Amino acid sequence: MFDGKEISEHCDYGIRISADRLILPKGIKTFPRDKYDVAFGEQWVRRDSFLPLLRGLKAKYK
Repeated sequence: MFDGKEISEHCDYGIRISADRLILPKGIKTFPRDKYDVAFGEQWVRRDSFLPLLRGLKAKYK
């Protein structure tokens, strides 16, 4: 489901988001990239790239 050169890079923990409602920084990739394959604007992000973003927001607004 994810990108990568090796087979082991294609599988990872992910978080499903609503890409229509959540604007992510440009550095975070969403999958699948073809919006026609995604129902209701839902896409996936790698967990390891998304959680640090949330932790940064938590620290900022604490």
